[in-house]
Amino acid sequence: MQFEKIGDKAEAFIGHFKSHIEEGMTIQRAGKSAVVIRIEVPKINPHKFYEELQDDVHIAQDSAKRLLDWFHLNSKLWISFNSTY
Repeated sequence: MQFEKIGDKAEAFIGHFKSHIEEGMTIQRAGKSAVVIRIEVPKINPHKFYEELQDDVHIAQDSAKRLLDWFHLNSKLWISFNSTY
């Protein structure tokens, strides 16, 4: 999950969210003005058949849904950050 155009507020953003990040998630700067929250997932080899990758694809899909669910549960953090900074 990427939050863009945070700019010079990136460290404050990380500090604001860091204690709410769940196990298996990381939060860090990405470039000059973005912050990302990530979950490590298996790499998908585009040269393999789907049947060989199906389990890894499901892991990636579940991780994406987990990030979205996390954001919805913590949307008040986003609102409070925006009103503070």
